[in-house]
Amino acid sequence: MSNLKKLKTHDRQVIAQNLMTALKKRYKSAVPKHSLALLETLLFAAVIENVHHDDGEEAYERLINSFHDMNEIRVSSISEIEAAMSPVHEASWKALRIRDLLQQVFEKFYRFDLEEYKRKPVEQLEKLMAKWKFTTPFMKHYLYQHALGAHSIALDDKSRDALAFLGVVEPAATIDQASEDLKQVIRKADAAHFCHLVRCLACDPQFKGKLKLTPGQALGEGPDPTTAVQRLNEVLSGQTPKAPPSVKTKTEPAKVEPAKKSPPVKVEPVKAVAKPTKPAGAHTTTVKKPPEKKSTPVRTTATAKKPVTKKVSKPAPAPKAARKK
Repeated sequence: MSNLKKLKTHDRQVIAQNLMTALKKRYKSAVPKHSLALLETLLFAAVIENVHHDDGEEAYERLINSFHDMNEIRVSSISEIEAAMSPVHEASWKALRIRDLLQQVFEKFYRFDLEEYKRKPVEQLEKLMAKWKFTTPFMKHYLYQHALGAHSIALDDKSRDALAFLGVVEPAATIDQASEDLKQVIRKADAAHFCHLVRCLACDPQFKGKLKLTPGQALGEGPDPTTAVQRLNEVLSGQTPKAPPSVKTKTEPAKVEPAKKSPPVKVEPVKAVAKPTKPAGAHTTTVKKPPEKKSTPVRTTATAKKPVTKKVSKPAPAPKAARKK
């Protein structure tokens, strides 16, 4: 059982209130208020995700002022939208989400308007957004919280990691799971302010990389939630909180099973095939072969042999007698 499940809901509510009190002393800014339509709220949420609110608001204004209207943003390239928002964090991913969102809305309604869903149940809008590939959980919960007035906890990746580091949410919980779990801890009246303060902490450049559990710690029970305020004060004062126990994953060597011996193959002796015997009294018919034709020898005419003439050498003449003087 995790450390959070050991606590009662009332105890978790007290811890959340104490965290808000400590964060208010550090970040005294109030919750920014905007009067945006539903579609504009989704675009704004896509820009401010995982960044400080002031930086995200400036990037959103640059985006809107760089194009004539939303249709021009829809037909623009990812690099053009990214250049309009830069230097905001993860500008390329946000440009992809913005263009895909506008494309999905235009193909569905042939206009850039979602105001009709204000008069419909939230489930219908949730069913519609489930078909959009690049819409993040933060965009969805931010829309519910700020545009529809629903009780929702808008957490992005950095906010979820910071709350898991403090022990307020489960270490391995997704954003949807953490948001649903915190709905019974955070009151609806405090939800927007709580999310704003947590995002201020998570996006503070002074604590960059310090508010995240290691993979081994994320697999364990997580930090003790009763020490959440203490861990927060240690982080704000520049100290390093005590690390929660981590789970070491052991890699067992693969077992090599011995090769199974195949059963011996029995070789059956080949039985001799008996020749069929003729039944008694059976008449056998003999087939006479036709007489073979004798081939007549072919006479070959002998060629007349020419007489061989031998050359006879003449005897050498006798030497003449010497003349007498």
